Amino acid sequence: KLILFSLILLSSLTAFAIEGALKGKFTVNANGEYVVFSQGNLQYQASSGTWRFAENQWDFVGNAEKGTVYIGTTKCDNTLISSSYSGWIDLYGWGTGKNPTAYNNDFDYDCECWPDYAEFNDWGANKISNGGNITNMWRTLTWKEWDYIIYTRDNHANLQGFATVNEIKGYVLLPDDWANQNGLSLSSNYTAEQWHVMDSLGAVFLPTAGCRMENRQVQTVGKGGYYWASTMWDLSTSPGELSFYYYESQPEARTGGTYNNIGQSVRLVFDQIHIVRENLNDTIAKAEELLLVVLNYYKDLSKTLKDAVDDAKEVANDDNATLLNIEQAIETLNNKMAYIQSEIDFRKAKEKLQAEVDAAKAYYNTIKDVPDYAGVAAEILEVIKPAESLINAGSKELKEAATAELIDAVAKAKEDVANINKTAFATCKTEQKAAADAQAQKWDSEACKALITKAKADIDALQYDEAKTLAENKATIKAVVDQLSKDLAAQRAVDLAKSKAALSDVIEQATIYHSEIKENPDYVKIATVLQTAIETAQAVLDSETATKGQVDQAAETLKAAIEQAKEDVKKADEAKAESKQTLTDSIAAATAFLDEIKENEQFADIAAELQAEIEAVQAVLDNSESTQEEIDAAIEQIAKAAAKARQSVGGHENIDQIVNDKMRKCENEKIITGGHLYIRSNGQIYNALGQPMR
Repeated sequence: KLILFSLILLSSLTAFAIEGALKGKFTVNANGEYVVFSQGNLQYQASSGTWRFAENQWDFVGNAEKGTVYIGTTKCDNTLISSSYSGWIDLYGWGTGKNPTAYNNDFDYDCECWPDYAEFNDWGANKISNGGNITNMWRTLTWKEWDYIIYTRDNHANLQGFATVNEIKGYVLLPDDWANQNGLSLSSNYTAEQWHVMDSLGAVFLPTAGCRMENRQVQTVGKGGYYWASTMWDLSTSPGELSFYYYESQPEARTGGTYNNIGQSVRLVFDQIHIVRENLNDTIAKAEELLLVVLNYYKDLSKTLKDAVDDAKEVANDDNATLLNIEQAIETLNNKMAYIQSEIDFRKAKEKLQAEVDAAKAYYNTIKDVPDYAGVAAEILEVIKPAESLINAGSKELKEAATAELIDAVAKAKEDVANINKTAFATCKTEQKAAADAQAQKWDSEACKALITKAKADIDALQYDEAKTLAENKATIKAVVDQLSKDLAAQRAVDLAKSKAALSDVIEQATIYHSEIKENPDYVKIATVLQTAIETAQAVLDSETATKGQVDQAAETLKAAIEQAKEDVKKADEAKAESKQTLTDSIAAATAFLDEIKENEQFADIAAELQAEIEAVQAVLDNSESTQEEIDAAIEQIAKAAAKARQSVGGHENIDQIVNDKMRKCENEKIITGGHLYIRSNGQIYNALGQPMR
């Protein structure tokens, strides 16, 4: 309600908005009466009987060569003036408000006048479409009023001058109070945008629209401006006017007289009394709005205001009321509204103080029993007590001061409590993030880690909610951690199931591989070790209490056992292949030796025995099912047989050399030295029994 009335009062002090009028005030006589100018020159369309003001102050009709007014793409032209012309005209004979298209009338020597222009009919008596559209709303200045504006009003010399606006020459008149208009000053040239600023502050621009002669010819367009007055010039019988010219040597502006049948421009004004009367109506409307508020909430004050409104309405409805009557009615009504407002303000101050005291007490009661807020509660109580004592005592100003102090005190208390709460809230966030971290486990999956990371981020994102208590805000944080516990339990159950499924797959892989090697005599020990690993993993898989970490570890251990078994099988295969090669080489060495002695009858028995041994071990070598043990035994068997045969033959260096030369063609180098057979393989020398020699 208080805001509503403040707006009402403010609006009553602003200038009344008149359609088609500029806001600048111009004093027109020594009594201080003023007028406001129309937004542009007056224009008329004969075909429709429509009057209007120019859209922009620089607009004028002119003639076929110069002018700014169009209908569509067709340029308007004052030389075409007629009662049926569909274009716009803006140059009129004197006083042709009832006959705007009159021109070229014969001079009557009896009355020494042109009959069509002998009686002045103000153009402002007509309805002007963009000027309120009401009859008798506007008027034309008298010659003396033009003269007062140009030559007499205060500071007149600095409030006028020649200028060009939007490339149109003309004359500028500044309002009486222009010195207060944001430091703007009169200039010689304006763009359209620059002039709109001047225009909005009430500056008047009169363009050089020229004049229309008796023969309808339009002259001095762009060089001269001629604006009618409503009264005769004092020094002749000619009508008064304001005229200005642009000469090559020096521009000139003056008031004077001219022939009344010459077509000239018209710039209308709106009188002060009309403005004040509208201000009275506006003030009455604002007072009635206030009266509604008073009737609803302060009925005991209503009669005073209603009487003032009724008195003001009597003046407003009196067509004969003087300017003084109207201004006094406005002043009286404003004074009554100010009085009512002061009464309302006092009561509002009391109501406001009572409301703030009650609110402060209510807030005090919410914090007084909380240990953390003890200091804050004590401070606010010290402000509540003196404020409460002023509810029924003291002036409006004291109440307002106490109210402001109390509001500040409550605001500070709330801020202090908020800071205490936020500090506690921040501490709680740190603690709960640590609690979230504490829920992490060594064998957690990436999904579990992501849940913890998200929970911490959610805690970080939480802001203190002023609408909740500290306990409720802390509960919000703890709820995140509690939910994390549930989410982790669910995720870990899923992860454990996945881990067990993975362990089951590894056990299956190990079992399949075990079945592939367990029947091979060469892999018996390897298969046994792998079987033990499988059984251990199966026990973990079957356990109802096994953790994900234990399951994952069992899977890793079994995978390692599988890889170790495969590595051991590979090594066994490599060792067996090496043994077969050794056996092959040994057979080759023995055969080479046999070839050198079997033709000698002296060694027939030795050769036969060696031949039998060679055939026996060759059978082992040729048998794909021979085991490592059988191959190793065959190596030892042929080595002994070869050594026995060499020993029986005795020392024959030539035989040793022949055997050595043959054996160099084999994969491993065979050496017979001092009657003994040696085999060199990969840099290592072995004896006939396959034992490494140092």
